[in-house]
Amino acid sequence: MIELKNISKKYNNTWILKDVNLELKPGNIYVFKGVSGSGKTTLLNIIAGLDKNYDGDIYVNGNSLDKYYNEYRNSIGYMMQKSLLFRNSTLLENLRLIEDNVPKIEEYAKLFNVYDILNKYPNQISGGEKQRVALIRTLLNDRSIIIADEPTSSLDYENSLIFVEHIKKIDISNKIIIIATHKNIYDDIASEIININFGKLSIINDSEIDNNFKLELNSKKNKMLNSFILSNKNSFGIVFNIIIMLFTITILLVFSIKIKYQSESIKQYLKDNACNVIESKDFLADEIVDLIDKRYDDYEIKEKDYTIYSLLNKDDSVFKNTKYIAYGSFPKKNEVLINNYFVDLKFPNIEYKNIIGEKININNVEYTISGIIDYPESKAIYFGFYENILDNQIPAVFLDYDIIKDVGKISSDSVFLKIKDKYLNDIYLSKKYERNYIDNYQFTKASDKIYRSTNGTKHPTNIALIIIVIISVILMIFLANQLMLELHFQKKKMGYLQVFNFSKNQVRKIYLLQYLINIIKIFALSMIIYLIIVTIIYFKFDLNYFINFYYIFIILIILLFYIFLIIIFPLNKILKNDIIELIR
Repeated sequence: MIELKNISKKYNNTWILKDVNLELKPGNIYVFKGVSGSGKTTLLNIIAGLDKNYDGDIYVNGNSLDKYYNEYRNSIGYMMQKSLLFRNSTLLENLRLIEDNVPKIEEYAKLFNVYDILNKYPNQISGGEKQRVALIRTLLNDRSIIIADEPTSSLDYENSLIFVEHIKKIDISNKIIIIATHKNIYDDIASEIININFGKLSIINDSEIDNNFKLELNSKKNKMLNSFILSNKNSFGIVFNIIIMLFTITILLVFSIKIKYQSESIKQYLKDNACNVIESKDFLADEIVDLIDKRYDDYEIKEKDYTIYSLLNKDDSVFKNTKYIAYGSFPKKNEVLINNYFVDLKFPNIEYKNIIGEKININNVEYTISGIIDYPESKAIYFGFYENILDNQIPAVFLDYDIIKDVGKISSDSVFLKIKDKYLNDIYLSKKYERNYIDNYQFTKASDKIYRSTNGTKHPTNIALIIIVIISVILMIFLANQLMLELHFQKKKMGYLQVFNFSKNQVRKIYLLQYLINIIKIFALSMIIYLIIVTIIYFKFDLNYFINFYYIFIILIILLFYIFLIIIFPLNKILKNDIIELIR
């Protein structure tokens, strides 16, 4: 039994309750009626132990409430005007948090006509359906005292009657049920109907309420309901989700551009300035490794008085231009080219034309001389593998690349790349040998031109990265404030969750999990949008800005860690408050 003795409370010097005396006994259903602001909800909160700021005394089974406060509060089940369901959990998951008894949940769900929607989320059902699920949640608690504040305010008449019929089936012999309402549907099951009129209580036997009173009550309740619906529509959750999505997409795009801008710029340059075999710096070669048809290393074999150099296949070799072969022809398999200095060294006083067909031995393998390269000053060339031969007058033999790479050594750090294009092989002419009769040749290395033309792209991407860092900091601050604001509006729900006997740790875990799951969903959607954007760029502009999954994973981890931090600190701060402070 609950006894209220001389309970009084006032706000701003106005009495909300004045000398209220009331006895509530097991086996009874008490229906409180009163207009909004009459003190009805205040009295419910005091009875529920959610409001301690009052004058007077409350006794439970003859004992002061102060001595048994925790036990008393744990004996109370609640039905709220708002459903207070977790938006990222299905209805079944919401109910299983109260009691993990699926058959029992399904039994209630069938009774309240929500069985078919148990696997849906709160945002997928109507307000009335939400409230019915909230009613089931309360009944699952199976408490000895049930306090219902406008439990059917969101339900239509038919579903309200279903709820009333269910209450009739409850064994109330050891329960106290208190219902605050403006409806008359509970009058038939009420043990007592108590009218609350601005702090004054009166027990009435007439279940009919004046029509003007009902019209006023319905008008006020409708305004409250519309206000609640409007506040949900303007929820900060939507803004929060949009900001996270835009932030994620922007980060992904900027990192994509930063990582791949230079290689894509090189690719575009090569499309406009194509060349076959080019010498490249190592780091530049790494940038365009996906674009190459073949990669050559600069192999050579040092003999006592001459050097053996790589000879690329005919399509890629500068020597396919026969004007550089003074005598003979481009070698076939098991044939080699030699230069004029090698002739002077090994075949002195023999005419060049008579040397074609002679044999030379390399690593115990015999090769036939197929041609002789001559370097008269008027034809001096500067190109790729052989740029130092002329200046140093080095005797040279040119051996098939596939043979020399098995027995030779890489002579330098240079990398030579065969680029897929429509142009002839890349020939470089040294400026110091420039002659007026030479036409249509460029006097600068292609690799240097590529480097100069694309190296400047680092600056815009660096600037873009700096800008995105600044924007990210601003967005993170805004995001943190937005989340703190949203959590502030969740304070009441956090309080009621504790009313439903959830510990603070459970509430903390629930909110963390809810937000982190939401972030993962948003990230997945952001990834889809990002992939659509880069796919469009790829097909429209032939630019590949798809980045490695590794970078995407790192961005996700950083984002989740940041979200965790901006959730956990305000959440801990809020949960330090007393339950009464949270729900007030």
